[in-house]
Amino acid sequence: MPEKQRIIETKVPLSRSKLWQFQRDYFDKQGIEAWSHQVPFYVTSNPYIAKCYARLVMSLARDWLAQHPESSHEPFYILELGTGSGRFSYYVLKQLTELQAELNLTRLKFRYVMTDFTLNNLKFWQEQPQLRSFIRSGVLDFALYNLEDEQPISLINSKVSLNSSTIKNPLAIFANYIFDTVTNDCFYAHDGKLQQCVISLSAAESQFENEQLKNLEALQVTHEVVDLPKNFYEDPIFYELLQSYKTKFKDTHFLIPSGGLKALRYLMKLANGRTLLISSDKGYSNLKELDHNPFPAITFHGSFSMMVNFHALAEYYKLCNGSAVIQSPRQGIRSMLGLSELSLADLPNMRLAIHDYIQGFSAADYFNLHRRISDSFKECSAAVLASHLQLSAWDPQIFQKIARRINELLPDAEPNTVDYLAENMHKIAENFYFMPKAYDTLFDIGYFYHAIHDYPEAIKYYHQSEKYFGDSFNILYNLGLCYYYNKQSAEALDYFYRAQEKNPEDVKVKEWIEFVKKG
Repeated sequence: MPEKQRIIETKVPLSRSKLWQFQRDYFDKQGIEAWSHQVPFYVTSNPYIAKCYARLVMSLARDWLAQHPESSHEPFYILELGTGSGRFSYYVLKQLTELQAELNLTRLKFRYVMTDFTLNNLKFWQEQPQLRSFIRSGVLDFALYNLEDEQPISLINSKVSLNSSTIKNPLAIFANYIFDTVTNDCFYAHDGKLQQCVISLSAAESQFENEQLKNLEALQVTHEVVDLPKNFYEDPIFYELLQSYKTKFKDTHFLIPSGGLKALRYLMKLANGRTLLISSDKGYSNLKELDHNPFPAITFHGSFSMMVNFHALAEYYKLCNGSAVIQSPRQGIRSMLGLSELSLADLPNMRLAIHDYIQGFSAADYFNLHRRISDSFKECSAAVLASHLQLSAWDPQIFQKIARRINELLPDAEPNTVDYLAENMHKIAENFYFMPKAYDTLFDIGYFYHAIHDYPEAIKYYHQSEKYFGDSFNILYNLGLCYYYNKQSAEALDYFYRAQEKNPEDVKVKEWIEFVKKG
């Protein structure tokens, strides 16, 4: 007998659905745990995409500084919407500070602002070891901010409120994997007409506990097409944007990212109209992709997400006296850049960066190549794997996948390749960002140095691993070996004893204790 269903809501516009409150409740309850093997985020939180964003922002800052030398007295604010785990923020901050040093732009001041609506995430960032140096230097600040509410953005550390008086330079806005998870409206276009899609939600009674839905994936979503109310959007630019789609499609359902548009409208107001938006997400970038589509799929992965209408975001920037560039269609995520009250004709460095990192070898291209290497890394030489790590900007997640293969190849690898890897392993360690249930990349780095008999370096990274992940048997045993081969027998014996406490039955550790004791 089918289980009884509870009706949650019936025939409501998508943007007014309880779906979005369920979404916020999920992220608020899960906090940082949401990014521990639930919500996907690697595609927009890796060192390569951070490198792209840092160079785009730095290009704008250099162009603006050249035209407005007095702007060096005020910070360039970079506002990240829906920061989440903070790993992307960390990589961008590293890239920006390194770029600034390389270009000797000492008079250029950045202030990166990580934002989210839930206090749980903010507390995690404040305690994150990898972020402390940026907090101390004043480069990094935080704000509790729900992008769907037009509320003041008050910075926690500097006590500054972001507004038209405090934002003197163009405001950079980062929006990765965010427009796909906040309020959207859905419409149906056919035969030169526009209609609205309304949805109904239900779930089995067993999926509720204390009147709270236990699992978003249990939701049953149905939709209907109804007549579109007059003046559906009060904002004239929103309304103009919607009406522009009336005759552009033959027959399709499409989304308008209304929550994202409202956030951009508010941020443009705070920034005296001058903004740079950079966004990467799954989505559609042109009218051809948007046509002939069924009702948009809702993908559940702990939270849920929908495809982003980047075409609408780009058109909105154009309607706001600005311009937009969307990465040309290719497999994978899309990246978009929007400028309001700023002309690309006046920004030569920015034009070059767009050529290189949006239309050139983009984050999507990088991820497609990464996925191919990941599928075939057992067929690759050590030199190819080293090159892939270099392209990735020494990404710990990639090293996690190929570390064992690299160690297998070391005995027969070219000495130059081994030296190259050894000289750059510290970059992988510097990109390590601790999170709950994180993989112990530091142990793998220690093991690499252990394998090439660089025992001091192996000891250093084994100790870093121990700091974050505790004193497991493997760490203690390997430290014993490295200390012994580094001619530190007393330390070796101490770690072998500690390893034996973890696993009293292990034969090898017993033999090593006897061996070291005999000198």
